Amino acid sequence: MDTRFSATAALAVLLLLSGCATVSVESDVAADGTIDRYELDLNTSTTVYGLLNQAAVDEGYESLAGQLRANINASNADNVSISQSLDGDRASVTLVVTGWDPVDAERLNVTRTDGTVVYEDTTFYNASVGDAGGGVDVTDFELRYVVNMPGDVQRAEGASSVNGSTVTYEASGRSAFTTTRVYVESDAPTGVLSPGFGVASAVVAALVATLAVALVARRSR
Repeated sequence: MDTRFSATAALAVLLLLSGCATVSVESDVAADGTIDRYELDLNTSTTVYGLLNQAAVDEGYESLAGQLRANINASNADNVSISQSLDGDRASVTLVVTGWDPVDAERLNVTRTDGTVVYEDTTFYNASVGDAGGGVDVTDFELRYVVNMPGDVQRAEGASSVNGSTVTYEASGRSAFTTTRVYVESDAPTGVLSPGFGVASAVVAALVATLAVALVARRSR
């Protein structure tokens, strides 16, 4: 089974039942291909937040924050922090990783070759999911993804805007979660030599997968 397909369908149903959700990502790419700072913010309803937190506990973690933290190898980063807040019927979760030297190359890759840095993230891309979910309308889902490259951007496929070294992707509804492929190429400052390697988007993937678990738990009640 394609786990991304299942997770996306689950997300669509959860959003329909429990209100809108906004995901914001900002990634600062260093000239050597590491990530100076990666921040992911999830803002959603307390209902979705509660389902995510309970699903994490059911999986053996102390909380959603604990599950997200478990997907980051702290020895490969200068600092990993997670904060959570509740305000009325809204909840937010923020993950910040600094000085990240990751070792996995599952969905987000950063490579440096011949004076060019390439950043690609397919976390929010899976065209085969386009007709999934039984016609569920997820118009309240919003995504904003900002990539700050180490040099002037030479290529940014499908970007909403490009300003010097900064690229922004913005999308909403079903397409935000199924067709947003982040692909950016920029100049690399001279004097920095580093082989290319992959950057894991395990945190985002884990969050999406948890949504699927939460949906199953909700239906079984």
